[in-house]
Amino acid sequence: VNLYEYLREKFADDPHVQVVLDRRVGQDRRPDGGPSIERRAAHRRLAIDQALRSRGLAVVISTR
Repeated sequence: VNLYEYLREKFADDPHVQVVLDRRVGQDRRPDGGPSIERRAAHRRLAIDQALRSRGLAVVISTR
C-alpha cells in the first residue's frame, strides 16, 4: 500500500484530517503577477511546496 492510501485509511475516521494527494509535476508554483497574495499565506504555500519537492510529503495543520 502506498503512503497516500495508508494515510487515507489511518485518518478516515477523523473529521479534522484531510489527506490530499498533490499531483502537480513540473509546474511553476510561484505567483504570476496576479492579485496580491497575503504574505503569510504565500510563505506557507512556499514552505509546503518545498517540503513536497524535497520529501514528497507535507503536513499542514489548519486552524479553520
